[in-house]
Amino acid sequence: MSNAAYRDAPASPMPLIVAFGGRVFGLDPHTGARRWRVDFGTQSTVRLAPVNDTAVIVRTIGVLALIATETGAVVWRHDVKAVDGLLVAPPYVHVAGGGEVRCHALHDGKVLWADEFKGEGLGDVTLALGQRFTQVDRTG
Repeated sequence: MSNAAYRDAPASPMPLIVAFGGRVFGLDPHTGARRWRVDFGTQSTVRLAPVNDTAVIVRTIGVLALIATETGAVVWRHDVKAVDGLLVAPPYVHVAGGGEVRCHALHDGKVLWADEFKGEGLGDVTLALGQRFTQVDRTG
């Protein structure tokens, strides 16, 4: 593809998702132009877990949300406790942190079940379901 053809390529329906400082952005992958921005009101790290080409799960301090990737519309948003681990395995979203694991429904974010693992200790939680897994690694 020539440079001119690349520059003139139509906008991709699937944006590049960029997240940091409590914000999530959708960018045109061809031009870098911002399509949308969602601000979760924190300055914290943002974790993303793709659901499919049309949605992404967002986790930041105190928030778990589902965002439509094309428009940046927040489909649902729930306040959550500390969350380190995030694993999307449709139709579920599993979150973990501080020794607790919760399962949310992917379609509306409501909690389906939770286990606090009382008396089992605390620490970073690794989640795995089939070949999907998430692990928290800390440095420094």
